[in-house]
Amino acid sequence: AIVLESAYFAGGTVSLARRRLGLATEAALRFERGVDPQLVTYALWRAAHWIVELFGGRITAYGAAGNLAPLAAFRHVHGALSDIEERLGFAVPPHADEVLARMGFRVERRGGFVHVEVPPYRPDVRAWWDLAEEYGRIVGLEEVPAVMPKLALRPKRRLEDDPTQAARGIGFVELVSLAFSSPKRERLFAPDAEHDVVLANPLSEDATILRRSLAPSLLQAASKNLRRGVRSVRLVEHGKVYRWQGEGPVEEARLGWCVAGLAQDDEWWGKARAFDFFDLKGAVAHWCAARGLAVDWVADDEIPGLEPGQAARIVLGRQRIGIIGQASEEALALFDLKQPAFVAEIELDRLPEGRTRRFAPAPEHPSIVRDLVFWVPKGMRASELVRLVREGAGKLCVAARVFDRFVEPATGRVSLGVRLVLRAPDRTLEQEEADAAIAQAVEAAEREGAIWRGREGA
Repeated sequence: AIVLESAYFAGGTVSLARRRLGLATEAALRFERGVDPQLVTYALWRAAHWIVELFGGRITAYGAAGNLAPLAAFRHVHGALSDIEERLGFAVPPHADEVLARMGFRVERRGGFVHVEVPPYRPDVRAWWDLAEEYGRIVGLEEVPAVMPKLALRPKRRLEDDPTQAARGIGFVELVSLAFSSPKRERLFAPDAEHDVVLANPLSEDATILRRSLAPSLLQAASKNLRRGVRSVRLVEHGKVYRWQGEGPVEEARLGWCVAGLAQDDEWWGKARAFDFFDLKGAVAHWCAARGLAVDWVADDEIPGLEPGQAARIVLGRQRIGIIGQASEEALALFDLKQPAFVAEIELDRLPEGRTRRFAPAPEHPSIVRDLVFWVPKGMRASELVRLVREGAGKLCVAARVFDRFVEPATGRVSLGVRLVLRAPDRTLEQEEADAAIAQAVEAAEREGAIWRGREGA
């Protein structure tokens, strides 16, 4: 005895099973797009009669399970004729309806609308724009007019339009990764699982949520490159992160960096050197300076995913705009990194609009350079001392930076040296003017607890 079975497979179920099992068969691709339900019975009887006709025998029994009637029913689709003709760019002639009728469609034009009963063998026709496509094929796609689309003039690109440009200019390679991630990876940098955006139909077990941070994708790419023999990894990525807030997901634009491996390879003038915290800090500072952003770096041992003592918040004014630091031991182990890796991330949506760079002519008058050295109180950051000194010196101070740091062995006191550049735009400074500006700078620093070491020799 021979038993024949003919069945209709639901397209959604087939698609879900194909992706879960990772099997892209020809049958799966065919059935997930939909087939004619009426063929189930027809194909079964056709095969049975062929067997009887060619090989003899007889049909002894027939049974059916389920109800194909709802699947084999005609579907109603309608749309405004004006919308269809606007999309095609030409008037749809009445004879096109006759062609559809010969294909099994039931077409009626009424009150400026086209009402169509779609046969079950055409599961792809579900809306009026699908009807427009059918009409276009019937009349001929060559009849669709070639019209130049209306293009809005784009303003001249600014540096802000391409966040990765400054990083790529100093040797970083741009990374483009998918926004899908896993809870295990995201818990390193975002411990609160209640804000995860969970996917209803994930691609795999490792891509069940949307990412909360750029750091995991950067570390994964760094690990892959190092394992393939890349000795120096410099990556930058501009992408979106997602979190669930209130009743729905919220997306945020971020810019991430990652360095790992060698900052400098072996050369005749020096030995190889691995990346450290300050290499990445310099790259991020360069990016901020290109946008006219004066940021501060505040040490923070409580940042998830970063190693205590090698982590800091990036602060603009009083607002945190990002993080920077060495990936934690747990993160290195998860991504199979055998050497330290450093990551940084800036929340672009929190940044003010960057300042427009203006041309500045070369100074016509000479500058006066003065060095001030202070004992600084515990907890005072170098950037804070520079700010105090620069603001105290007033408009004549065109630049200030730390040039020296000394720790007294016996007491542990820290001494910082600040170099000031004084210059007037319209004249040569007098000695008395420079002395007055320096005195004001010293006074401003000492009001906050710093001690000017110039008094030690007095």
